[in-house]
Amino acid sequence: SGFNNFKQRDLAEQILYLPLDTPQNAKEFITLIQPDIAIFIKYEIWVNYFHVLKQKNIPLILAPAVFRPEQIYFKAFARSFFTPILRNISSILVQNEASLKLLEKHNIRGAEICGDSRFDQAIANKNQDYPAEKIEQFLGKSFCLALGSSWPPEEDILEQSLPSFPNVKVILAPHDVSPSNIKRIETKFSPFGVSKFSEEKWATENAILLIDNIGHLKKLYRFADFALIGGGFGAGLHSTVEAIVYGIPVAFGPKHYKFIEVAEYIQLSFGFEVKTSDEVLHILQKLEDKNLRLKLRDDIEEYLSHKTGAADKISAKVLQLLKRLS
Repeated sequence: SGFNNFKQRDLAEQILYLPLDTPQNAKEFITLIQPDIAIFIKYEIWVNYFHVLKQKNIPLILAPAVFRPEQIYFKAFARSFFTPILRNISSILVQNEASLKLLEKHNIRGAEICGDSRFDQAIANKNQDYPAEKIEQFLGKSFCLALGSSWPPEEDILEQSLPSFPNVKVILAPHDVSPSNIKRIETKFSPFGVSKFSEEKWATENAILLIDNIGHLKKLYRFADFALIGGGFGAGLHSTVEAIVYGIPVAFGPKHYKFIEVAEYIQLSFGFEVKTSDEVLHILQKLEDKNLRLKLRDDIEEYLSHKTGAADKISAKVLQLLKRLS
C-alpha cells in the first residue's frame, strides 16, 4: 500500500492513516495536530475535514486534482452539497484544462493548472543511476518488450505473441511477486526460456527475464523499446507514466478511461489500446522499424516537455499561502 511504501522513506515526522472522515474524527484530528496548512491529493475530498479546516481558517490545497463530468460532485442530486465544499478550498490546482473548464462551468472559480506531479517523480526516477551491464548482456541487440505489472490477461497475450517474434527479449514484471505466482509464470513461459532476476546468472539464450522482486520495474523500462502495461483488463491500469518517460511507446488493455494521460498517448499515436495478441503483433511489426521508434521517441520527448513542473507549482502555492500566515 501507499502507507507501507512511505513508511520506508524519510519524508515526514509522522506517517499514519488519516482517521475516517466523520465530524468527530475530523475535529479531534485537526485539533490535535494543529496544522498551518493542509494538502489533499487528487481525488481526496474529505468533506468533514474540509469543513473543520474552513472553520479554523487553515489554508487547504487540493492538488494535482482531476475532475470529470461523471463524478458525483457534478451530478444534479449532489451539486448543491459539493459545490460549496469545493468553493471553500483555498487553492485548487488541476492537472489539465478540461478539469479547469469543468470547475468554471459550475461556478467554482480561481483554480489553476499545475500539471501532473507523477511525471516529475517518474523523470526523477529515470535520472537515477541504475546498473546496466548485466541486463545489457542479457538483452544483447535484441528488441526488448517490457511487460510491466502484469496480470494473467497480459501474460496470455504475450504467450500468444512470442512465437511470431523469436528474437524478442522480454522483461516481465508481474504485479504479484509471491513465490506461487512467480512459479506459475515461470512454468507458463518455460518453452521460451526464463531467467529470474534474483538469480546470479542469466542464460542469454532465454527470452524472458522474470522480475521476481519489487522496486525495479520503474528503472528497468529504460532498457525497453516498447512496454505493455498490466491491469487494463479489469484490475485497474498500472502506471504508464513510469514507462513513457523513457521515450518508449506503450500499450494497455481497454479499461483506461480514468487516465487522462492515456487518452493523450492514443491521440498522439504513441499509446495503443489492445485487446488481443493480434493487435500486439501488429504493433511489434510496426516497431521493427527503427526509424519509427526514433520518431516516436522524439514525439514523446516533445510531449513530456509540456508535462513537467507540477511539483514546483504546487510547492510555490504552498509557500505563497504560508507567507500569508507569517
